[in-house]
Amino acid sequence: MLSWSPTSARLVVLDRRGNASLWSASGDGLARWQLARPAGVPQVAWTPDGAALLRRGAHVRWLRAEDGAPLARDGAPRELDAGAPVVALALSPDGARLATGHVGCALKLWDAASGALVREERYPDPLFPEDDDEIAALAWSPDGTRLAYSTREGTEVGVLAAADLARVWRSEFLGAHFFEAMRLAWSPDGAALWFAFECGVGRLYRVAPEASAKASALGTLDLPVFAGAHAVALGCDGLATFDADGARQR
Repeated sequence: MLSWSPTSARLVVLDRRGNASLWSASGDGLARWQLARPAGVPQVAWTPDGAALLRRGAHVRWLRAEDGAPLARDGAPRELDAGAPVVALALSPDGARLATGHVGCALKLWDAASGALVREERYPDPLFPEDDDEIAALAWSPDGTRLAYSTREGTEVGVLAAADLARVWRSEFLGAHFFEAMRLAWSPDGAALWFAFECGVGRLYRVAPEASAKASALGTLDLPVFAGAHAVALGCDGLATFDADGARQR
């Protein structure tokens, strides 16, 4: 799992064994640490001040990016009990709201300060709904008014209004399993959305709910280094790829 900091100045890398590392945008290794081995694919989101959020089981824990040490509140590690294993997570640009994705295509919106559940909705695949479908990726728009999501085993990407989680935009049919969108990133102006597919293709969409419920792609990225990558991170102004051995490619 790769995740750019909000300014794309730093990159956190986590693997399935719990190894974590911090990189600069130029590719310099800044720090390494070991975390408890996570269940499934690790998920990380950045707070606006640069502290990282780690997904672990049904809990989301706040960690310091520099060394992976738990961030405390009232003398205890700061964490949020999501009530079910967390598959995807994203923190709003102002750090006030946390979105978590779960099996069953459930999406939960939390007050990040208090840990209170604000809203919960489900977004089953409209063409091939299955019980084990899950929210695979989440990304807030730069202004925090919209939330993009994709589903594993799904066929589309959707955009929700942050106020009530109502769907305001959806992509064209993506081709099911081969084109599962596993990474999402907004352009700085919030007008376009990058998808990174499991098959190694990147695609840029214009997100204009008022224009059409179905919008075709603006462009596609299919570079050899991208297609051969084991993990991909999309940032507001950067892309990073790592191979299966953990070596950075780009």
